[in-house]
Amino acid sequence: MVDPTPQQPSTTKRFGRLLPPAIQPDLALEEEALRLESRPSPRLPMVLAGVLSCITLTAVVASAVVEVDQIVSLPGKLVTRRSTQALTTSESGVVTQVFVKEGARVRSGQPLVVLDPRVQRSDVTELTRQVSAEGDRLASELAQIEERVSGLSAKKPSIAASSCPCSAWPSKAVPR
Repeated sequence: MVDPTPQQPSTTKRFGRLLPPAIQPDLALEEEALRLESRPSPRLPMVLAGVLSCITLTAVVASAVVEVDQIVSLPGKLVTRRSTQALTTSESGVVTQVFVKEGARVRSGQPLVVLDPRVQRSDVTELTRQVSAEGDRLASELAQIEERVSGLSAKKPSIAASSCPCSAWPSKAVPR
């Protein structure tokens, strides 16, 4: 029997050329690829990309515009440009008043600051109390020494032969 329908050759025309059956694309794959290409882009990745781009752009602009003070701790020695003189005092205390401003020129003997007198008063009071306590201690010690001296002068040294430990020994005449 002869088939009334003409058989098509097993070739496909693509890009104006006929392809052999081994190279023919799978129509199902082509349809899936076309469906994926025509699908709308997901919104979440686009929104995230936009937000990250905005944050990055804001950070770059802010770093160019905003001035940032930086604090860095380093070991070293501070050297002044001008000659300075160390300011010392013979007494310690709390400064209550300052008569000069920073960088002002001063004369020799000019008062610079006033120290709180309560600190010196308390120091004087403490030293007076210590001197008084030491004087009392020395007076007590002196009284004890005088008592010992008077007790020793009242007792005259007399050694009895019976109280001497050497009396138990046999007596020998020692020639002189």
